[in-house]
This record gives sequence, C-alpha cells and structure tokens, in this order.
Amino acid sequence: MYYIVSPRDIVLARPRGPDDRIQWLLENKKFEEALSVLETSEGKNLKDSTMEQIGFNYLTHLFEVKDFAKAAALCPKLLFQKTALWERWVLEFAKVQQLALLCRYIPTGSPRLRQAVYDMVLKIFLQSDHENFLYLVRRWPAEIYGMREITDSLLAYEARSAASGTLREALAELYILQDRKDMALGIFLQLQRPEVFDFIARNGLLPSVRDKVVLMMELDSGKSIDLLVEGRDLITPPMVVSQLKE
Repeated sequence: MYYIVSPRDIVLARPRGPDDRIQWLLENKKFEEALSVLETSEGKNLKDSTMEQIGFNYLTHLFEVKDFAKAAALCPKLLFQKTALWERWVLEFAKVQQLALLCRYIPTGSPRLRQAVYDMVLKIFLQSDHENFLYLVRRWPAEIYGMREITDSLLAYEARSAASGTLREALAELYILQDRKDMALGIFLQLQRPEVFDFIARNGLLPSVRDKVVLMMELDSGKSIDLLVEGRDLITPPMVVSQLKE
C-alpha cells in the first residue's frame, strides 16, 4: 500500500487486483469480459465470493433478457460445481418453466444434489414433458432419486389420464431398474417393441409370457413360434392354441 500525505489529506493507494477488475466489469455489465478473466491466469487468484458474483450477476442478467437457453448452457461454467448454487438455479429455472433447457446440464455426481431436487425435476416433467422424463429416467443414476416414489407418481398419473407411449416406456425402464423385468416385459409387448424377443431370451422371461401369446404373435409370428417351440415344456402347445382360438 502507498500513503500520499499532504497538509490536508492522506490518500491510501494500492494496486488494482483481479477482484477489483471483475467488480468494475460487473458494474458496467461487461459479463463476457468478466467471464473471460476466469479463463486466464488471473482467474486462479480470484476469491470464491468474486467467482460466485460473476455467476450470479451474469445469470440474473440473462434471466432479465429471457435468454434462458444461454443461461442453461453457461451453468456448468458459472456454478463451479457447488451444490448450493446448482440447487438455487434449478429452482429459478423451475419458477420460469424452463427446466427443459437446463435438465441435460444438471449434475448427478460432481456435485450431487439433494434427492428432493432430482425428484422435483422428474415430477415436473411427469406432468408437462414426457420426452424429457423418459430421457432422465434412462440417463440419471437410479440411486440419486426416489425411484419407488417416482414410479408411484407415474402410476397415479396414469390412473388419472391416458398415459402416452413415452410414459409407458419410462415405466418399463423404472421396472427394469427395480429388477421387475416381468412387469417391463408386459409393457414392451403392449407397445409392440421388436426388441422384446431379445429381452425375453436375455432375461429368461419365457414363463412370464404364458398369457401373452397373442401379443407376441401380433408383433412377429415367426419369432414367436421359434421362441414357443424352444420353450414348449414351459408353455405347452395346448396353452398356445387356446389363446389363439380366443
């Protein structure tokens, strides 16, 4: 520090550091320049509070101008793997109904958020965005959200209104995660998924299709006959014939 002394005043001076520079840039809404400082050698010397201030000010600005797509894409860079910051901004995106833009950036391991946050996102999509609901069920590790609670919520939703094919597929994925493959098999047959025959063979599920012969034959009679002939001790010809007659 430097002291400049005169008969009337004492002036204290010190060199400007990177934190001072960031504050000036933020005050003048030069967010891109502030962000670029993070990527230079100066960025390594910034205080945590300064780095968080960049993220808060920049994201707040993007929300004000309704550029939610850019805000979502910048979250991994601006939230610095801090759980509290991520949870805060997930809620902010939820408030303005823009979670669809953010969901693919939400971290699942580093950092890992509270289970309640993941549950909230899934329940919002269950009501409003079935494609993203299915995407997250397939992508997110099963241990980060309440799998049984989400399954029950889906079944309750299905009971109130006709479920889409996408939701039925998501339900099948949830059953597989809970090792209830026989339940998933029924859904795959209802949805007429061609890969169901490999699923049956891979998981030894032939006994589970005893009462689903017609669904199998409607999907692919050739593959069904091959499978039934191979497993004729488990599903006898008279059992098959009786179902086909009906």
